[in-house]
Amino acid sequence: MPTTGAHQAVYAALHRFPSGDLVSGTVLAVADVLSIPRDHSGQVLQLLTLLANADDLRTFAAACDRLEPGLRTGLRGLIADHEADEWLADERLAGRLQLARD
Repeated sequence: MPTTGAHQAVYAALHRFPSGDLVSGTVLAVADVLSIPRDHSGQVLQLLTLLANADDLRTFAAACDRLEPGLRTGLRGLIADHEADEWLADERLAGRLQLARD
């Protein structure tokens, strides 16, 4: 299936970004992350948690605090769903993407 190969190429390319750029790009693309299929959003968030260091993740949380409330709420819910039983359920990843409560 061609789309699978395309998605894998995108994730491979994301691995090449410096983690700070990956964090910034993810924040800029939150609306898109919320609108893509859940499996793909989980892969993006998992990649973020695996590649970003603690400082980058604090930067991510601070930048997400400045998102419009609807996007922040949607992202918080998406992260919680993926931590519950999907891409972020692994104990090494769960809790690494902390967003402030509204």
